[in-house]
Amino acid sequence: MLLPLLLALPAEPQGAYHPPVDEVASVHADALRAHRSEPRAARAYPHSPPVRSKVQRIVYGYLPYWVSDVSEIKWDLITHLADFSIEMSADGTLGDKHGWPDKALIDTAHKAGVKVEPVFTLFSATALSTLLNSATNRATAIENIIDEMEAGGADGVSLDFEGVPANAKDGQTAFFKELRARLIARGHPAAGISIAAPAVDWSGAFDIPVLLDSIDVYFIMGYDFFWSGSSMAGPSGIFRTNDQWLPAASWTGLRSVVTTAHQSGEAKRKKIVYGVPYYGREYTTDGNTWPSNAGSNVGARTYSVAREMLANATPKFFDDGICQPAMIWQASGVWHQLWYDDEQSLRCKYDLVLQQELGGTGMWALGSDKGYSELWNLLDTAFSAPAALDTGSRDAPIVIGAFPYEDSRDTSKGGFRYFNYYSCKDTAAEYGREFAYSFDVCQKGTVHLQVDAVGGDDPDLHLLSDLKESACIARADVTIDQALEPGRYFVVVDTYVSGNVEQEGPYTFKASFTADPGTAGCPTGTTCEAGKCVCEGGQVLCGEQCRDTSSDPQNCGACDKICKTGESCIAGKCLVADGGVEGGAEAGVDASKDVALDPAVAEGSTGEAGGQDAGPVVAWSGSEENSGCSCRTSSATGPRWGWLVAGLAAILMGIRGRKARARG
Repeated sequence: MLLPLLLALPAEPQGAYHPPVDEVASVHADALRAHRSEPRAARAYPHSPPVRSKVQRIVYGYLPYWVSDVSEIKWDLITHLADFSIEMSADGTLGDKHGWPDKALIDTAHKAGVKVEPVFTLFSATALSTLLNSATNRATAIENIIDEMEAGGADGVSLDFEGVPANAKDGQTAFFKELRARLIARGHPAAGISIAAPAVDWSGAFDIPVLLDSIDVYFIMGYDFFWSGSSMAGPSGIFRTNDQWLPAASWTGLRSVVTTAHQSGEAKRKKIVYGVPYYGREYTTDGNTWPSNAGSNVGARTYSVAREMLANATPKFFDDGICQPAMIWQASGVWHQLWYDDEQSLRCKYDLVLQQELGGTGMWALGSDKGYSELWNLLDTAFSAPAALDTGSRDAPIVIGAFPYEDSRDTSKGGFRYFNYYSCKDTAAEYGREFAYSFDVCQKGTVHLQVDAVGGDDPDLHLLSDLKESACIARADVTIDQALEPGRYFVVVDTYVSGNVEQEGPYTFKASFTADPGTAGCPTGTTCEAGKCVCEGGQVLCGEQCRDTSSDPQNCGACDKICKTGESCIAGKCLVADGGVEGGAEAGVDASKDVALDPAVAEGSTGEAGGQDAGPVVAWSGSEENSGCSCRTSSATGPRWGWLVAGLAAILMGIRGRKARARG
């Protein structure tokens, strides 16, 4: 069966294990309480091997033991299956294992290349304090955890500890360090460790940078922002907030993700997984507007239930400001609101995963979309072959082609979300949408940057030496004047976040560059690329002139490398012409020298200064007097064919010479 319409508390389960009385209220804990007395569901698995996983990010799916129908799981669209759950006690011993290990499930997942991790749960602050603050209890728990992993032939373990108190922060950190050490000691160095982490660390018990040194997946439970005890109705997985929603929602999925990414550091973002809800919550409310006071929590509703309600003509609305759908209706004179997630709201969340360059996404819970394929289709679109980010992203900055430069855009209608907090001022929240620019200068000088806001929005300027938060040179609200050395630089116009609300809107960005007096620009015929004057067409700058070092006898293979009398420059090498060959020096080289088999020639080397590849080359325009300006535009050049033609001609002439001697 699926998650119930109403997550009611069942009677005390049978057996020796007694769960803690102070269990937290969360969708994971509520669901386990509702099904605790049920046996593991009987399941049928595909007879033929499932298609191998093809997604390019982590897709981490929780599968509760009571979900019976797994026929619609698309194994090629998940990477990890978290078998929920094995219950843990405060002393480290195990309670109900709920039918683990399920060998058929594990075998099916492994055939698809999907990793399986049993989930160990403990939902009590008191019990967690007892467990984590005792070295003995930690050791007992760790041995039991690894025993169960081995019993099932699993690929790792998942820990769902909810309600960790502040006094257990050090104990929790020690637990995961010790778990990693014991996995290695017991012969499992590649075993995965995953954490189900709260969207908001209210107690401050998660030392994220240190935890990430021991674990592989930090699964942010990006839901329960609105929960069973909320005083207002709203989306469990609310993506973002605005002025309208701020009184009801200061924390959101967006804020949780960027806060975690900031604490982890850019290098560890790949371990962060943004978990999303495949369910919503229904409340009775004061009226049909939102946000609205909640009269009562009617219960959790799976995605399947929401779709069935839509099929029955329940009115649907979509709030673009927070990227969330809702159904609002009246029954027996009482207003009801169901806020949930669909393919449109999940697209906002998946875009954040891609733009933040996180490890991936995941969901609570598999089976919640039974009968409907659109959420699987969305996973396929988003993560099987992610589309390249558009111009203006970190991956494809807008090229400033010439100075002075001006550009107008609107962060309320577009932009990207990679940069959150910059090293220039790492307390300033800049996780609104941004646009990135790039420019090159080949003279010392001063760049002037300016951003003008329109209306009440608040874009800020950031000058970077690299497209990283840690590479910030300068930050300003309106203008930056910065002395620069020759090189490539980046500007990010980013949206400031005030009071947890993104101050987005239209802006105009201006840039100019003034070269220092007495500095020389690039010679005519060259372009400025990453601070260096570069000749077009693969030539090399020798002094003030562009030379073809593949064939120039005065600059053969490198500037000022002069071939001797009687030598020709072939493919960047000075080679002696065969005196007996008809045509003399024109013939080039004797065929017996096997020029085409020379590795340097075969690979297209041009000697010390050569070796330009055939990839894209950036072309510039501009005069020598003003080459400090950025004049870059994208263009592509083909391979350097000149040396190949010359080499082949020389070989043919050599063969011709041999035939002439044979005739003589």
